[in-house]
Amino acid sequence: MNMQMLVTVVMLLVGGLFVGVYQPTGEINDPEREKLIMRAVMRILEGRHFQEQTIDDAFSKRVFDSYLKRLDSGKRFLTIGDLDLMDDYEEQIDDEIKEFDLEFFELSYDAINKAVEKIQKLYPTILDKPFDYTIEEDIELDGDKLDYAKDDAELAKRWEQYLKYETLTRMVDKLEAQEEADDPEGGKKSISELEVEAR
Repeated sequence: MNMQMLVTVVMLLVGGLFVGVYQPTGEINDPEREKLIMRAVMRILEGRHFQEQTIDDAFSKRVFDSYLKRLDSGKRFLTIGDLDLMDDYEEQIDDEIKEFDLEFFELSYDAINKAVEKIQKLYPTILDKPFDYTIEEDIELDGDKLDYAKDDAELAKRWEQYLKYETLTRMVDKLEAQEEADDPEGGKKSISELEVEAR
């Protein structure tokens, strides 16, 4: 089995394990159960002849990079500060797997949950007022072409642009649908009315 497949399998198994031992409150159900499941994961890896692949620091780096890419692929939640907290684990995931420890995954789970909560509080304030469409600006939607936001202010700006883009897209769809209708119910709406609906 190739290394990419091994990295994916390990991420799925450890991610599934991590989700399985946590309650919705984020508390561990049973630390002993966590270790037992990790041992089972290791036995599965060994039984499937994954031992041909060396689980070392290089493996750890690949898992780390792939995991972070999947954790926040659009780079709309985590900041560089969040990544700084996780960087210490870049070469330790292999050790954590061998020691049946999930410290990195616990940290990343906590970081993404806090980031999502932060954005859930942010976006209603952004959508509360009309966007200024007279400002010409560009937006990059491909997370691979973006760097992580340096701080919460930059992240908020990214969300403002993203929500503006989404609103504009919905507004154009509504405008086109209105123009195609022979007699729109309630009459034709103004751009301002369509913008409010789209937001």
